[in-house]
Amino acid sequence: MAANTVPAMSSASGASAGLVAPGAGPITSKADDGERSRYCAQLHALRAVGASVPDADLGDAVCIVHQANRSGSPGEVVLGAKVDKLSADVGAVKAKLDQLSVMMVGIKAGQNNVVHRNMNGNSRMAEHNLQPLKAEEGEHVGEYPTQPDLFPATLGALFSLNNPQLDKLEEFYNCEFKGTSIAAWQSAFTAFIGALSARP
Repeated sequence: MAANTVPAMSSASGASAGLVAPGAGPITSKADDGERSRYCAQLHALRAVGASVPDADLGDAVCIVHQANRSGSPGEVVLGAKVDKLSADVGAVKAKLDQLSVMMVGIKAGQNNVVHRNMNGNSRMAEHNLQPLKAEEGEHVGEYPTQPDLFPATLGALFSLNNPQLDKLEEFYNCEFKGTSIAAWQSAFTAFIGALSARP
């Protein structure tokens, strides 16, 4: 039989019995793809000229080609894996950059706080105003306290801080100021803001 002729059909097995269906699975070459496409086309050609080709055979032929196309070649699978890995690597780099960005904000806040701590250290009178500090870490990094009355406005208010107020300051600054007594706790916060020398 010539290569370009339609295979003869067996009268006992139906019109499609003379065709050998290519196996399903990944298409590894253009030749493989062409073989499956030709098989599908041959069945439809036989059906068009009146041959008895069952609908089930036509459906199987189409499914074989479509299934192979969906499976993808080994090269496509490898490329997909590389793309997934690259996406994961990009995500990891972005997360690292975000961490570095937060660290830089904290460093800048610490540099900014140097001036405020020096000014607080020069306070001596109870009515002297205190300079609030930016948070150098934690959720509020780079921010000044915005909650009313969170940061003591004067030395007098500083030395009157109670436990709930110190708890809120610890939460905002993400730093512990605790001591064995309320006075020690206040002193820890006083040192944190640079005003320890003003302690009576």
